[in-house]
Amino acid sequence: MDDKTMTVVDEHGTEFVMTILFTYEDPESKKNYVFYCPENDTSEETPVFVAEFDEEGNLRQVTDEDEMTVLERVLSDWQDDQDDDEEA
Repeated sequence: MDDKTMTVVDEHGTEFVMTILFTYEDPESKKNYVFYCPENDTSEETPVFVAEFDEEGNLRQVTDEDEMTVLERVLSDWQDDQDDDEEA
């Protein structure tokens, strides 16, 4: 994983290059998360994925609903900041 892309492997062994949008450390749990999307997909409807990651860069799917609610808010705030930056 470099600074801007990473490779995700699905359950069938297929590799996908993803663009890292940003990372986030939850101040309470100290868990680290990465928000990412398919490489070179800049459409408005690009899916954004989030996963927890450890020190070795291993990803873990987020399954807890409360945790996901917090992460959706983090993503929304980040997107709002991006919109503000584009308007400036």
